[in-house]
Amino acid sequence: MKNILKKLGGNEKGFSLTEITIVLIILAIGFGFSVLYTQTIQVQSDLKSISSNFVGLARTAQSNANSGKQGVGTGVHLDTKEYVLFEGGVYDPNAPTNYTVEMPSTIDIQNINLNGGGSEVIFLSPKGETNTHGTFSFFSSQNNKSIPITITNIGSIQY
Repeated sequence: MKNILKKLGGNEKGFSLTEITIVLIILAIGFGFSVLYTQTIQVQSDLKSISSNFVGLARTAQSNANSGKQGVGTGVHLDTKEYVLFEGGVYDPNAPTNYTVEMPSTIDIQNINLNGGGSEVIFLSPKGETNTHGTFSFFSSQNNKSIPITITNIGSIQY
């Protein structure tokens, strides 16, 4: 009997249930933080990507107007969850030539403040200038970050 008690409470090597539980809790917390960090990085990457994509599309619209491709202006319509490249001096949501970019659910277009109060930036032919210059922001509510976009009257785009 003495030998059995010695073996149970003696100098046996191994980990106690408490030690294993503490290690598992620390690992779970570390995993949770890494998942949150990865999601934040993804949202930030989406925000930068959408902003860059918009600038490229707006510059394409300006270039088309500048070259007189259609003989009329081209523009970009801004909506909360998407933006649309369109041809002509007026946005028609049903035009077959529209090119729509839908944004991820984590990103919105906010604070649209364009000259004339609309939501379209129209680049005029033949110089690519715009009368609907102004500012707006791409905003991510998930990480509370925004990227402001400024379009000047000569058509330059800053972000």
